[in-house]
Amino acid sequence: VELATQAMEVDVSYTDASGQGVSEQYNLADTTVYGFYPGNSDSMVTFTDSVGTNNGDTKSSFDTGDTIYVKSVDANGEPIFDMYVSISYVPNSGDGAVLRTWDSL
Repeated sequence: VELATQAMEVDVSYTDASGQGVSEQYNLADTTVYGFYPGNSDSMVTFTDSVGTNNGDTKSSFDTGDTIYVKSVDANGEPIFDMYVSISYVPNSGDGAVLRTWDSL
């Protein structure tokens, strides 16, 4: 099922090298996240969209073939610990859902 890119959120929580807890939220349509991969972005989360067409119209959606990257180091290049990642569908109206979670990464 294709889901609207702007309704996709990635929550990342982890412990940094100094032992501090950090929680961050990313929207896949954000211009610092969308269309990048870890090698060309400063963002912890990046999203490579396999853009499809519908009747000749190009559109962005979250679907099969898309890739979400989550870095395992902080902005200083220090390793992070006890990472929790959640991917959720959060539309402006109607019901949303947590699609997948990972913990103890």
